Parts: sequence; C-alpha cells; structure tokens
Amino acid sequence: VPLLGTLITSFRTTDDATFYIQMAREMIAHKPIVTLAPYDTRPLVPWLAQAIDPTDLAHAFRLLDDVSCVLAVAVFAVFLRAARVRRAFRPFLWLVYVGMPMGPVRFSAYYPYLPDALLALATVLFMWIAIEPRLAARPLARGGALVAITLVAVAAHESFLAPALASPFVGDPLEAVSSTKRLREVARAALARRREVLLRASPLVLGAALRAYILGHVTGVGSYTIVTHAERWLWSKSMPQ
Repeated sequence: VPLLGTLITSFRTTDDATFYIQMAREMIAHKPIVTLAPYDTRPLVPWLAQAIDPTDLAHAFRLLDDVSCVLAVAVFAVFLRAARVRRAFRPFLWLVYVGMPMGPVRFSAYYPYLPDALLALATVLFMWIAIEPRLAARPLARGGALVAITLVAVAAHESFLAPALASPFVGDPLEAVSSTKRLREVARAALARRREVLLRASPLVLGAALRAYILGHVTGVGSYTIVTHAERWLWSKSMPQ
C-alpha cells in the first residue's frame, strides 16, 4: 500500500524546497545567506547542489537525491545482513523500507530538493557501522566513521542529532537492569571504560558542537523556534498535511 501510494503521488516542489533552492542561489551569487530560519541552518545539500551544477539546480538536486536513494536502499540490505536477520525475512523488510511513505524512494522521486534522502542514507550507514561485526575490534575506525557520518548529516539537517544520541551505547548489549545493585555494577563498569565511552560519545558531542557553530554563523532571518514549530504542527496543520 505505501509503495502504491508512492507510485501514484505527483511530483511537486514543496514550500520547503523553495528555501533550499533560494539558499543555493545565494551561494552561487556569493551573497549572505538570508534564507528563512531554520532552513538557513541546513547548508550542506544546497551547497552540494550549487557545486555540482550551478547552471541547472533542478538537475543537481535530483542527482543528489537519486544517488542518496540508491545508496540508502543498498546499504539497508547490507545492514539487514549485519543485523543477522533471517535470510527469508530480508527481502520483505527491504521492500517495507523501499515502500515507506517517509522513506528515501518517495522523497527522491517526488521531493528532490529536500535533504531527507541524504539523511536516510546517513541513518542506514550509521546503523550499519554501529553493528558491523568486523568493526567490533576496531573502535577507532568505527568511531571515526560514525563521527564523519554525523558531521555530514548534521550539516544537512539538525534532526540527525537524534540518531547520534545512540552513539555512546554502540557495542553495548541491551540489558534490563532490575535492581539498584546491578545498576551500580553497570555504572562502575562504564566508569572503568570511560575512555572507550568518551570515544563512542564523540559523534554526539562533535555533532552538537557543529550544530552550535552553524547556529552562531547564520543570519537568523525569521522567528523560528522548536516551540513555535511544534505549536504550528499541533494546532495549525491539518491531518492530511
């Protein structure tokens, strides 16, 4: 059903897309970025688009999304194998991912000016690197890869700080702590491995630092805040939207 909805939905340039296009044009003209907040804090995709083809931004944005989409669905297949999902279930889960209404295929096909396809690629890359068994004995390589993914993704959209919240726990098995004594034991074990924990937390820390740097170097046109945005979604946006 989601895949069918994707196929029959018409391509359109959304209101959000106009801001990313405007930002790319400002970069081409070497003008200060005066795009409305919060879009002015998401410079990566417009910058890549104008670097790829400044004479045809539509083609550049489309190319970025198509490449991100193809890589995302390919890496998701690799992630399923690394996660040791049963072979018989992998095609079904892959098709579910491909057909998601909010997945990279739909955004690549019908919303080519948004950073969502690139974020989908960054997310599946982060998931794969975090659980890849061959990197379990190479914490520096894994940590460096997660830092690189996080920095690239945060430059595209601040929402990638949410996946980065998992970085301090990469490599730790999930455990239900049912007693205060066991909680103290887990805390002591974490303190004994504080260097390792700090290394694993580096994607989150550096991603937050990059976000703070971006916020400190934008014009800040408009009165956008997370609170006002949440209020608009709750009270001013209809269910179909």
